[in-house]
Amino acid sequence: MPAPRTEVTGGAIAGLHEPEVSGTGSVVAIDRARPARSRVRRFAPLGVGAAAVLAATMVLTLLQPGTEDPSLSAAMVNDSSRRSASDTALSAGPVLANGGGSALGDAAQGASGQIGQALAAQEAAELGMGQVTDEWVDRTEMLVFTIDPADAKDHDDALSVTEIAEGRFEVGVHIADVSHFVPEGGELDIEALARGTSVYLVDRTIPMLPEALSAYVCSLKGGVERLAVSVFIELDPSGQVHGRRYERTRVRCSDGLSYEQVQAVLDGEGSVSPGVDQAIRTLDDLARGVRALREQRGALDLEIGEAQVVLDERGHPVDIRRRERLESHRLIEDFMVLANEVVAGDMEARDIAALYRVHEPPSRERADELRDLLGRIGHRLPKRKSLEPRDLQHLLLAVRGRHEAALVSTVVLRSLAK
Repeated sequence: MPAPRTEVTGGAIAGLHEPEVSGTGSVVAIDRARPARSRVRRFAPLGVGAAAVLAATMVLTLLQPGTEDPSLSAAMVNDSSRRSASDTALSAGPVLANGGGSALGDAAQGASGQIGQALAAQEAAELGMGQVTDEWVDRTEMLVFTIDPADAKDHDDALSVTEIAEGRFEVGVHIADVSHFVPEGGELDIEALARGTSVYLVDRTIPMLPEALSAYVCSLKGGVERLAVSVFIELDPSGQVHGRRYERTRVRCSDGLSYEQVQAVLDGEGSVSPGVDQAIRTLDDLARGVRALREQRGALDLEIGEAQVVLDERGHPVDIRRRERLESHRLIEDFMVLANEVVAGDMEARDIAALYRVHEPPSRERADELRDLLGRIGHRLPKRKSLEPRDLQHLLLAVRGRHEAALVSTVVLRSLAK
């Protein structure tokens, strides 16, 4: 009998594979259409946005007509959980190797590369918007909105919810359709593959894709029509999935909301509009059901804080604060993970090749080390050869809300097999 696997949620999320697995770190996808040496693409680190992107990638694979063995060709876009308002297009210059040369020559090549990629991005944006066909279903009348950090500039995922019958709801997870604008093998794709991910610094972002794409035509901005890849998931209030469907869509977000705005609605201390307020409350109720089912399967909800560096007007750090994890964060995490689980299940059912990242339970040595450390701060774990997910669940529940919760969550995460 195989050892029980552990699902991890909280902080950075990627909801993936069997039996109940999601977690922080890298995901590897295989593209069978590429030569053997270049088939593997690695995506890391994964946050909420990257989890959403992985779902969109797999949806596009599922939407491919008729093939017995479609390739998995992943579109790489930004991790929305750590975006900055000061996105700058290709601000670090190209990262492709240029063969050395003088500093002046390198600078000239860098400037030339930036201009070339910016022009390619603009051309891709204009060409892509001019090639929209009936393949994208018109969902512009649907109430759709984004939930992101207050300083976010790019918005790559959005939610909708519709009551389709008494006690049944259809939640839409909509991901910006980047693949339409970045053809495989083109200049933008090659540069994005070399970068691998956007880099988020304290005061700026070095984007993987030029700003013309990441912050404009591939950003689900409020009040403008955008292309998306959507999965619609039918749920009951207990969080049980009763069906799903996939579409390439045209959406128009009604609002770009911050986590704080959504939390104010949930707390009864703020309002966006009657329709949006009701949608937020419905999504929160459904998310709690989804979360409860995941916890029944052994999911670990880790309370790992995130630091926020405060800068003065000259860009010098003057303070470090803890970012509070709100229920609005959990809401987004729950649906991004659910979208990945649903799409991954359909891929597996259709025998579509992909590698899924898992967290194995702690090794015996790591379990002993964890037991020893926890004992020093007054907590115990069962003395058995292999810890089970419920052992770690009970521990995390016991420390929730206590001053040592972040420490315990961190050491539990580090104990899990990489």
